[in-house]
Amino acid sequence: MKNSFSKIVSSAEMKNLEWKIFRNGVTSELLMEKAGISGVYLHGLSAEMGNPENTSSGTIANDILPYIPIAINQMKKSEFRNG
Repeated sequence: MKNSFSKIVSSAEMKNLEWKIFRNGVTSELLMEKAGISGVYLHGLSAEMGNPENTSSGTIANDILPYIPIAINQMKKSEFRNG
């Protein structure tokens, strides 16, 4: 049984719409994955900047907080964006 929407939209249009929804979902997942990877990289880079000699046994958020803007600027200038 066809609903009112399927009466208005042709089969080709429906397939095109389904493809766009699928493509947008995949794109969204890839962007989320890239954001997660970037966040992990940013966190590590900030930690290295905050403790370049790696002398302490641990690091807390306040230790790396001042280095996050610097790390972001470094990431913007680096090839990480293209990878």
